[in-house]
Amino acid sequence: RLLADLLRKLPLGLSYALLEGDIQVGGALEKSYSLGGGASAGVIKQLTGRWKAHLLARYLDYPLGDKTRDLRIRLGQSFMLGTNTGLSVTTERTEQDDDLSWETKLSGNFWF
Repeated sequence: RLLADLLRKLPLGLSYALLEGDIQVGGALEKSYSLGGGASAGVIKQLTGRWKAHLLARYLDYPLGDKTRDLRIRLGQSFMLGTNTGLSVTTERTEQDDDLSWETKLSGNFWF
């Protein structure tokens, strides 16, 4: 709890880093499986009372089975419109081997 309180007080916001492992299995894969791991890191910052931003970077390398690598960078923002409603916008850049793609998503959130 003390560490979480200290991280919340950093000027960047709540920062985190994770080590990850991943396995994929399926007929769509050339060798029917892919095994790897990597890391992700991010920052979540409350910008105003109603506006929050989340920046995330993630890298996974799959050296076993179907060899590939995956790099993602995502910026998400959420806006509270009312007590039970919100709006989210997320933009993500994904690079998998030599393929590059961008995706932007707009979501409406309703809590009950």
